[in-house]
Amino acid sequence: MSTDLTPMELIPVLDLQPLLDGDERGINALAVDLGKALEQTGFFSIINHGVPWSMVEAVYDATRKLHALPQSQKDAITMDRTHGGYLGMGAGTSYASEIAGEVRKPNQNEAFFVHEGGYLEGNRYPHLEGFEDLTAAYIQAMQGLATSLLPLLAISLELDAEFFAGDSVKVGVRIYEGKRERIQYFEGVCIAKKNRAINSSFTVRKISFGEGVERTFSLYSPIIGSIKVIRSGKVKRAKLYYLRDRKGKSARISEKIKKRIGLDVS
Repeated sequence: MSTDLTPMELIPVLDLQPLLDGDERGINALAVDLGKALEQTGFFSIINHGVPWSMVEAVYDATRKLHALPQSQKDAITMDRTHGGYLGMGAGTSYASEIAGEVRKPNQNEAFFVHEGGYLEGNRYPHLEGFEDLTAAYIQAMQGLATSLLPLLAISLELDAEFFAGDSVKVGVRIYEGKRERIQYFEGVCIAKKNRAINSSFTVRKISFGEGVERTFSLYSPIIGSIKVIRSGKVKRAKLYYLRDRKGKSARISEKIKKRIGLDVS
């Protein structure tokens, strides 16, 4: 397919410098650009991300050395259901996308998969000096970068990512009925919040007809239409599971008045 567009026009380039500088106006503008990139293109490149380019070059160099090893050495560190490691030519098939159609063909590439802490039992590494330490450092750098992008993602989705356990929140959940979409609200007390980068989640508890009802939401899930902080709670614990055993006045949480209240992000 021919195109007159330049690579930068095809793939948006996001400059993260405002994020590094703490420039609030620049961060808000960056969040808008991020939202457009994800909704209209699906891909984006980043510059001024804070990751030393020397580390990136070192990873490229280590990757070249890995794939230059004799096939027998690479086969000795093969990835399986319990270990991260080498995946040979044609050993994997992609099923996540519908673009390929119903008939899927094996991927014509070699790859090396490594997870922090390994899969179920660990990672298998090549006998290359410094390879394991380098990959661990690179994973840590990428996790830091991904975490720094989460506030941008929250702003672009008009979500309040700064609520805490003990806060009373009103969550707008998107409900799809055929081609129609509506918002259903779930209001209660946030009794737990797990900060795990893109896998962050929170649990909201409410009392309905005398019975406790809880829902756990993925913070960055597309079904979350809005999060409104109704009341900020003053608590000393990060997890409020003890509320499950309390009723009436003993289940009430004191209000923290120093925090912004009634922030509508819908």
